[in-house]
Amino acid sequence: MPKSNLPALIDEGASLKATIKEATARLKEIEAEILPLGAGKYEGATGTACQVICASPAIKPGKDAIEAVKAVVGEEHFKTIFDRVVNFQPCKGFSDVVAALLTPAKATKVFALCEAPSTPYVKWA
Repeated sequence: MPKSNLPALIDEGASLKATIKEATARLKEIEAEILPLGAGKYEGATGTACQVICASPAIKPGKDAIEAVKAVVGEEHFKTIFDRVVNFQPCKGFSDVVAALLTPAKATKVFALCEAPSTPYVKWA
């Protein structure tokens, strides 16, 4: 791409970003008026349609809820309705800690195993 087109592309991108922002805000306003109608399919004047979906509540009990459920159902049933999960996640400052603890060769291997590729993006001012 010739660099002479870059300023025009940046201007067009910024304009599109502003248009999308405005359209998204308006869409949220419209959805806020439709949601109280409840679950179902609704048609516009030109045959376009939308659907209000009322999903089932997500099952995401907090620690207090888990302890309360355990008290309600007892130990035997609790072990049937809940699975014990142990989770590992990188510590705060993972990169610095790895670099400080390990040799460069081992650190490189750890980073290769733990890093996920990132996707570049454009941030509009």
